[in-house]
Amino acid sequence: MGCPPSASSACRTPPSPRRRSGCAPPSRTAARFSHAPHHRQPGPADLRKAGPAYDLPIAIAILMASEQAPFASAVGTTGEAGEALFLGELSLDGSLRHTHGILPMVALARDRGIPAVYVPAVDAAEAALVEDIAVYPVEHLAQLMAHLRGEQPIAPYVPDGSPLDAGEDTIYPYDLADVRGQEHVKRALEVAASGGHNMLMVGQPRTGLSIEGESEV
Repeated sequence: MGCPPSASSACRTPPSPRRRSGCAPPSRTAARFSHAPHHRQPGPADLRKAGPAYDLPIAIAILMASEQAPFASAVGTTGEAGEALFLGELSLDGSLRHTHGILPMVALARDRGIPAVYVPAVDAAEAALVEDIAVYPVEHLAQLMAHLRGEQPIAPYVPDGSPLDAGEDTIYPYDLADVRGQEHVKRALEVAASGGHNMLMVGQPRTGLSIEGESEV
């Protein structure tokens, strides 16, 4: 786990899921499986796969293959594990961290007919914006294991109707609306900001470059 996005899809996966979940191998076969290096090769090979969102599904696959997690309980009593989607980045201590791109991935799962999705608890409100799919908030891998075993079920996330917390309103000293004219410069600044690009502005003093730069920041 924890491979960088640029790593090969056959990146070595150490037996950290066993330590993170606090699970002991139930059999000699599972013990050999858990202590051996694991290699994952997600297919198809021509489809680009990058990012930490694969941490949780890889960990669950290892735990199910080593018989440390039941296969037919990912959606409680309503379905099989193959009918649920697992998403999230795992920390070294087994907790799930915020993962980018939850909303479009959950929307695609809903369109593909997947009835349930397991996401980091901090991303549950974002995932719940997609209708007609059950969202299970997960804080820790051990918590998910207890749910799969039926020991401590995780309740589906229920939106409270409030908008996503955007934090406190930030007051900026400068605004592009305060710049008169120079529409081509402001347009370039908008494109650079939306795409996360760098931009170099060169001009004479007192032509508004400082205000435009501060507005961009």
